[in-house]
Amino acid sequence: MNLLPIQNFIKRAGLVGMVGPMLIVMILAMMVLPLPPLLLDILFTFRVLGS
Repeated sequence: MNLLPIQNFIKRAGLVGMVGPMLIVMILAMMVLPLPPLLLDILFTFRVLGS
C-alpha cells in the first residue's frame, strides 16, 4: 500500500499535529461503537484470508 498521497495531503492541509489525536479518537470509536454483523463478517473473512 502506497501511503505517499495520504502523507502529502496531511502535510498540505496542515494536519500534522492532528494525526495523533485523530488516531486515538478513531481507535476509541471502534472500541465503543458497535459494528453491523455483516461488516464484522467481512472483516473476519479478510483477517482469516490474510493470515
